[in-house]
Amino acid sequence: MKFVLIDIPVRIHSLLIIFSLLISCISSVQAQDLNTLTAIRKPYFILNNGADSIFVEGLKNSSTQLVFMFFAAEEDPVGLDPGLSNDGRWRSIHLLNIFKEFDLGALLSTPFRRNLLTLQPLNDFKKLGIEYYDQADLKALVDKMRHLKSKELILMVHKESVARIIEEYSGLELDDKIENTYYDRIFVIERPVSGQCKLHSFRYNIR
Repeated sequence: MKFVLIDIPVRIHSLLIIFSLLISCISSVQAQDLNTLTAIRKPYFILNNGADSIFVEGLKNSSTQLVFMFFAAEEDPVGLDPGLSNDGRWRSIHLLNIFKEFDLGALLSTPFRRNLLTLQPLNDFKKLGIEYYDQADLKALVDKMRHLKSKELILMVHKESVARIIEEYSGLELDDKIENTYYDRIFVIERPVSGQCKLHSFRYNIR
């Protein structure tokens, strides 16, 4: 009788790698299914380079606040507090183009350089100034957002805290998986004076 020796740890490790790759592929497919926000033309979000649009109650009803949440654009890999790469600079300009004609009330961000550079073209055009918040004190951020409830906001967020901000401000859970390449993601909260909040999820292109 012959015995076949099986290196169980190696086999398990191989299975785990295959499983991880499958999950990664599924996440990539789900990410590709997201609509691309191209422009805002009240009361619609224009999607997929004009091929689609969706009606947004918050763009029609002035009593409903809209909060747009973005991540920092692509980074220049040099430095401890890096700036933006060429793609990142183009993305920040595209962000300006999307919101150029939209009436914003405030820009909120942590003081990290990439966040500020992502907002810079829009801030230069709107001349609103950027209000800082501390990622370690999200309660103070949520209180500030509630204080600005009559204004449309852009909020620069971080992968580690965005789900908590959404939950604490809207009562909604973020079901989307945030990938490692999340520079192009947008989350939009519609927060009415009373009733249930809505959460939208989009992408936006580099240009």
